[in-house]
Amino acid sequence: MKVPLSWLKEYVDITMSPEELAHMLTMAGLEVEALEYIGASWGDAIITAQIVHLEKVAGSDHLSYTRVNTGEEELGIICGAPNIKQGDKVPLALVGAKVGDLTIGEKKTMGYFSQGMLCSPRELGIGNDHSGIYILDPETALGLKLVDVLGEVVLEFAIKANRGDLSSIIGIAREVAALTKQELRIPQVNLHEQGKPAAEMIQVTVEDTDLCPRYSARIISGITIGPSPEWMGRRLLAAGMRPINNVVDITNYVMLEFGQPLHGFDYELVRQQHIIVRRAHPGEEMTTLDDVKRKLTLDMLLITDPEGPTAIAGVMGGAISEVNDGTTTVLLEAANFQAANVRRTSVALGLRTDASSRFEKRLDPELTVAGANRAMQLMEDLIGGTVHPGIVDCYPSPSQPRAIAFSTDDVEWLTGVKVTQHEVVDALSWLDFIVVPDELSNGMQVIVPTFRTDIQESADLVEEVLRMIGYNSIPSTIPVGPLPEPQVDSWFEREYAVRNILIGAGSVSYT
Repeated sequence: MKVPLSWLKEYVDITMSPEELAHMLTMAGLEVEALEYIGASWGDAIITAQIVHLEKVAGSDHLSYTRVNTGEEELGIICGAPNIKQGDKVPLALVGAKVGDLTIGEKKTMGYFSQGMLCSPRELGIGNDHSGIYILDPETALGLKLVDVLGEVVLEFAIKANRGDLSSIIGIAREVAALTKQELRIPQVNLHEQGKPAAEMIQVTVEDTDLCPRYSARIISGITIGPSPEWMGRRLLAAGMRPINNVVDITNYVMLEFGQPLHGFDYELVRQQHIIVRRAHPGEEMTTLDDVKRKLTLDMLLITDPEGPTAIAGVMGGAISEVNDGTTTVLLEAANFQAANVRRTSVALGLRTDASSRFEKRLDPELTVAGANRAMQLMEDLIGGTVHPGIVDCYPSPSQPRAIAFSTDDVEWLTGVKVTQHEVVDALSWLDFIVVPDELSNGMQVIVPTFRTDIQESADLVEEVLRMIGYNSIPSTIPVGPLPEPQVDSWFEREYAVRNILIGAGSVSYT
């Protein structure tokens, strides 16, 4: 999982260097596989500029001649991208700049001198799109070094299968906050709900609550599909995701932020305004968002309407209800699906997605409402429209926090490290565990937060305490007590005796 450092800093204060941060997290059990420095190769010769004049080049069906303002001078640039217009602020590679393997030089094309190059995301190394020029935020100042505007440090984590809570930037921020004893800042929601309640607009039926413990849905109407703000697209690119449109980008943004996969349906394309969560029927097929028709088996969980499938639960949505350029009302799904079923479905279909990789790690059912509300807030702020009151929430068996009896003796017995009750309470409290100490002993009751699905017993709590105080605090010790007596293997003795007899009789052993 890729985590842009500037995004991480929105939730926790970080003063150490990226290298120090990576080392600290790795030593605490969060393996940082790599540090990526976006913009490290740009140097001083790729800057911000603004297109102040644009005209088509006579005799060419795609070239344009532009005049760009660098803040100090105007330069002429030939460009073949179709997405630029007068007033756009763009990355400009000056003569002498190195873009990938290309060194920019001044050249004459069809009678026009070009004194640099406008850059696409792929040329800058911040995305795969080469169809157009990267358009900067309209508020960007001119003449800045691009690395000071778009430069980023990205930490790439190897997330363990049992740590679904770390499949989010807030999850990583929580660990940083605990290790550095800093405040964790969670985005707040303040929605302005109005109009018809969501419960009167959509019906949700969950037929298999074992495979779908929770299904939450919200509705927003009166929206216009379009591009996302530049800052959001830039963050998605740095995190390894391609911007698509404002609604899809917001669902992906919240998935990366909170760890809760979301899916947006075009509300008008959900037939009879009824969502049904069920297993696939015999011979059922559906076309997914990647335009592939897929055969479904009886053990696969689907999101359907009364007329057929609209999504493969936890894996990918269906083309039939896809958010498109004409969408004005979005039904937002935030659900929790059984990890093993999502894994089997993903493997059977040969279809692994960012959503399925998270569901496979056992997500907290309590995330659904938080994720849906955060997405609604971003849609309200960035797109507009009407957020309809309420959330349709099917949650028949709410998860209960686990309580574990724990003692400082557990730490010493397993690791040889002596800790005080205060140290244990401090370490676990920073990780959002609730610790109720016994005043008369060194014991305590620990309430495990629901998002820590990996914590099952006291040994798991020992690991958490050691992670916080540092694995290097474990002393080197020699085995205590007498060494075990060797056990004689009678079968081996007989085999050894027979081998010696045969060798003595002239046989040769090949083993």
